[in-house]
Order: sequence, then structure tokens, then C-alpha cells
Amino acid sequence: MSDALYVTSTQARSGKAVVALGLMELLTRQVDRVAVFRPVIAPGAARDPLIELLRERYLLDIDYDDAYAFTYSDAARVESIATMGKLRRAGVHADLAYGTLGLKGAMKAADRSGAAYAVVIGDRDLQAGVAQVKDLVSGEQSAVALTDLVATLKEKFL
Repeated sequence: MSDALYVTSTQARSGKAVVALGLMELLTRQVDRVAVFRPVIAPGAARDPLIELLRERYLLDIDYDDAYAFTYSDAARVESIATMGKLRRAGVHADLAYGTLGLKGAMKAADRSGAAYAVVIGDRDLQAGVAQVKDLVSGEQSAVALTDLVATLKEKFL
């Protein structure tokens, strides 16, 4: 019999917190030990409210920093690196703005490099499953599903 339960949803604001709270309430009546772990949380100085609620309500013996893996900013960076690799394997010349450049600095770096397009995967984009593709010549920008990104850019270049 499994000793783990994972609550997930395909979209934000779908009621996962209410479901998690209800499940924790039921589980604490049935098992000796429960825990909470969120793979991705919002970035920022404020702590994740669901993690804090569950830690406090159920007196969980887990450090806050051990209750999540990434912030959306971290995950967007990982997705950007993975996307760059996919583009390169598809034959599209791709590079990444390394370091801690902000969006403005990254766009300047892309322009200086002679790139025709810039792909931006920000926190909100990642949550929506899209990337922003900006034509650096015309300035046009459009959202492209992450699942279609490589094929879309490959069409533009090859």
C-alpha cells in the first residue's frame, strides 16, 4: 500500500488549498505522520500561505525551506535552459542571457547579439504554460505555448 499522496491540478486557483486542508484533516485522524511539500511556489519575500497554514495547523516538524523545491522564478530559469537545449537540438541557434540581468538587460543583450527573436519565459508565463516571443526587428510580441515553441521557432528559421 502506498504511503504518499500528491494533490495536483492543471490550473491555478482551482481549489487545491481547500482540498489539501481537507485531506490533511482526514489524514491526521488516520496516520501518525503527515507532511507538506510544494514543488513550485511564488517568488518573493512573503512565505507561501498554504505551506505556512499547514505547518502551523498540523504542527508539522519541517523547515519552511524543505517544504518546497523551487520558486516560479527558479523554475522559469530551468525551463529557459531546457528550452535553449531543445532549440539547439532542433538546429536553431539559441543563447541565454546568463547571470542576474533583469528583463531590460536581457533584451539589450539579445539585441546586441544580433538575434532576430527573443524568447522570454517569466514567472507568470511559466504558470500559463507559454513563452513570449518578441521579434527584435518589428517589436511584435506574441505568446506561444511552451509545447509549440520549438516548432514555431524552427519554422521561422529553417
